[in-house]
Amino acid sequence: MKTFLFIILILSVHTSSIQAGVLDKVTSTFNRFDGFLKRSKGSLNDRPESCGEIDLRKNSIFDKVRSQSTSGWCFAYTDADLISYRINQKISATDIAINFYYNMPEMPREDLLSNAGGGSDIGAISASKGFYCPEEIMPSEDYEIDPSCGATTSDTVTILQKIESLARNRKTLSFCDLSYVKALFPKLSLDSIKEIHEQNINASSLVLIHKFQQANCKEDLIKANIVMRGSLYSEDKVTLDIDRNLEKNNPVSINYNANFLLADDSSFASHYSSIVGRRFNLDSNSCQYLIRNSWGESCEVYPEPYRTNCEKGNIWVDKKLLQEKIINVQFIN
Repeated sequence: MKTFLFIILILSVHTSSIQAGVLDKVTSTFNRFDGFLKRSKGSLNDRPESCGEIDLRKNSIFDKVRSQSTSGWCFAYTDADLISYRINQKISATDIAINFYYNMPEMPREDLLSNAGGGSDIGAISASKGFYCPEEIMPSEDYEIDPSCGATTSDTVTILQKIESLARNRKTLSFCDLSYVKALFPKLSLDSIKEIHEQNINASSLVLIHKFQQANCKEDLIKANIVMRGSLYSEDKVTLDIDRNLEKNNPVSINYNANFLLADDSSFASHYSSIVGRRFNLDSNSCQYLIRNSWGESCEVYPEPYRTNCEKGNIWVDKKLLQEKIINVQFIN
């Protein structure tokens, strides 16, 4: 359209009288008009009528913000949120993470057992192969472990590292060994845990963990045909995808630089979160998105002003800021 307007302006000057000065005036007029269009576009995006209120937390699936604790599985918690919302049943983020590291050989398998993380929405969906374990069958937080065994009830990585130590270990499983395994895989009987350990005594830690996972979830797997779509960074494109999906009551996943949510914002911090709402903030005169994070319900972990704008682990963030921070947007088709 800009080119079309420019051509009209050029043609409006008689060809026999076009001189450098006239062309300069035409160019100046076009530049002023182009600037007006850009300013108008920005102001339209910040008007209440283009930022209607949407809050997907009204669905009980989004009741509690889960905590990834010390794991680097933000992508798995985000995927679990989107899939859970789509099928209306809470899906295990731990199940998605184990499938990802087990079925994606190009990923460093040791990342499952550390806080390094690293993953992608589309990769995690592909690795699950259309089957998902419910959260109640394979929890992603609030583990039940005997206090005498020394692990906190929320530290997934610590529990996995304890289970890792059982791989290629021929010792008789102790009470705490059994307690760690049963915390992540609660449907397994103590005899089943011992049997799986004995049958995979020479297996790697990831294979052993995967065997526990399969036995724990096999009778309760949910089949779901999930197709993830996305858009790479472009300020207009990503926010258009976010708005279009929210207006269809469809949450989206964002991969973004989350350094502004950290006390030290000097370094790049790649992170995944869900966006589950939108509002117009009259106090700041800005459109805002609601980020559903995976750092639990506490707001004390965030610096100001996000601590004030936090609602049990959901954070209101200005649309303009997120446009600068987003790397890509992904959503279930």
